[in-house]
Amino acid sequence: MHLDSAIEILNENSIDGAIFFRPQELVMLANHYPHWNGSVLVSTRHGQHILFTPDLEPAPIEVASGIEVVSYPWATAANDPWLGLLSRIKNMLGEGASVAINTSLSQPAPSSNAGEGSIIPISFFLAFKDNFKLIDINVSLNELLSVKTPKQIEQIKLTHTIALPAISEFFKVKAGCTDAELAARIEAEVAKQSGKSGTSYSRAWATIQSGPDTKNACRYNKTGSRIIQNDDWVFLEMSVCVNGYWLDLTRTTIAGSPTQQQTIHFDLVYGAIQAALELAKPGVSLKSLYQASMQIFKDAGLSHCFPHGLGHGTGFSYHDPSLAINDSNNTLLRPGHVITIEPALYGDEINGGVRIEENIVITDDGFEYLSKPQTKIQES
Repeated sequence: MHLDSAIEILNENSIDGAIFFRPQELVMLANHYPHWNGSVLVSTRHGQHILFTPDLEPAPIEVASGIEVVSYPWATAANDPWLGLLSRIKNMLGEGASVAINTSLSQPAPSSNAGEGSIIPISFFLAFKDNFKLIDINVSLNELLSVKTPKQIEQIKLTHTIALPAISEFFKVKAGCTDAELAARIEAEVAKQSGKSGTSYSRAWATIQSGPDTKNACRYNKTGSRIIQNDDWVFLEMSVCVNGYWLDLTRTTIAGSPTQQQTIHFDLVYGAIQAALELAKPGVSLKSLYQASMQIFKDAGLSHCFPHGLGHGTGFSYHDPSLAINDSNNTLLRPGHVITIEPALYGDEINGGVRIEENIVITDDGFEYLSKPQTKIQES
């Protein structure tokens, strides 16, 4: 579906070809989650597709039908591997061809070798402008990334299934451990799932903040070494990637027994989620979801404690672009949109911060939870 749509974009705009290299684009278009982050998909307006992969890319390399896989010398190259790859692309597209590319180079998702980063140097991309007529298709790509097919949604559901033991581990929190120790236990639960249920790769990035540090969760999420105390807010922000498909969720709980005030604040945030979800269906604007949640906080006199947007797209990366849920985005929901809903309260009135973040997919007549929803301040 997405690859056909990409070719339609080329033909509608009389563009000769396209070059895709960000991991989220490769997952979306080729069902290829790269390891070395050096794979490049080249497509022509006539429907020819070649995925160029570096010679050390782990086998087997499985891709969507209709895509040819060609290995290029990288580690074994006697000369500059990028000049060689550029020559192959020129032979395919023709020098001076009009080429669609995401020129922003923004927000690439990590590959499965996340610590390495991309192996492709910036000089490779700079050489494009001397060989092709570049046309930025960032907006069109973002629109493609925002809609998931049924098969892709099944993969995102698998990511959520793999994450369940990690979420359960979070709710076991007790006073006496450090934020870092809890984060490590959570990440380990996801790592243990690799090889299960068709999972070739599973990894979590968990950040834990506790006590007064949770006030900062409106600005950043950073795991420290603080020792968790009784009656602390404890805050989990977590991304999980399974086979190249992502989730983004937040859970907040209490170490010990929650006070009446903590329960009230949690229930307000939960109510803000429900207010947005009551509207979640095709044809409703993202702005409307934000306003519904914000109204809950306005009625409680706490709107100043909710300083950020209500959510965003996710699935092909931790944060998919173009579906920011805020007070100015009039984009209408469509079936296949995968979004987060994450209202929150932070500040001295809250004595910290509390956020719940759920992942949902918009269906033909409403929405479906992808995450197992948090409904209570303490879950078993």
